[in-house]
Amino acid sequence: MIRTFDEMLRTFGKMSRTFSEMLRTFGKTLRTFDEMLRTFDEMLRTFGKMLRTFGKMLRTFDEMSRTFCSSLLSNGKCLLTPKIYV
Repeated sequence: MIRTFDEMLRTFGKMSRTFSEMLRTFGKTLRTFDEMLRTFDEMLRTFGKMLRTFGKMLRTFDEMSRTFCSSLLSNGKCLLTPKIYV
């Protein structure tokens, strides 16, 4: 009976150590997952900044195009129309 109880205690000790190891591994996994989420969040923020910058560039290009086109037009005629000399 004492021998069986001793075996039970040893088994419980092994189970306890195994459970502790599982908890440590789970903690590491959670920290890694948290790091991944933070990195992904940073990537999304960077991508958002890039999109906003690209939007600004497109608006600037649109303004430049409109300014350029309006400077080429005079009374509805393009000033760059080639003249043909005969």
